[in-house]
Amino acid sequence: MTTEFRLPHWEVSVDGIWLTRHFRFENFLQAHQLVMEVAMISERLQHHPEIRYGWGYVELRITSHDAGELTQKDINWIEQVEQLPALQPQAQYYPLPYPTESKIN
Repeated sequence: MTTEFRLPHWEVSVDGIWLTRHFRFENFLQAHQLVMEVAMISERLQHHPEIRYGWGYVELRITSHDAGELTQKDINWIEQVEQLPALQPQAQYYPLPYPTESKIN
């Protein structure tokens, strides 16, 4: 597959077999919300990325391991990810159902 894509913000690796995008968020909860939404899409499509995340950031990398190159399956996955609620300007973030104060001494 050609590496000429119309996918703003996604970078093609030097070897041409990975697409990567970095996301920034205001906090860990927002980053985690994106990761959870990506997991749901990935399971539905049966196409799974490599994910790195921490406080305020997420990195997604995708390739078609079985083909050893980028395929239309990767593009379809990215198109679904780009529509996720966590990436929309009006995204709402809800608190986790955990206490905000630690009881650990």
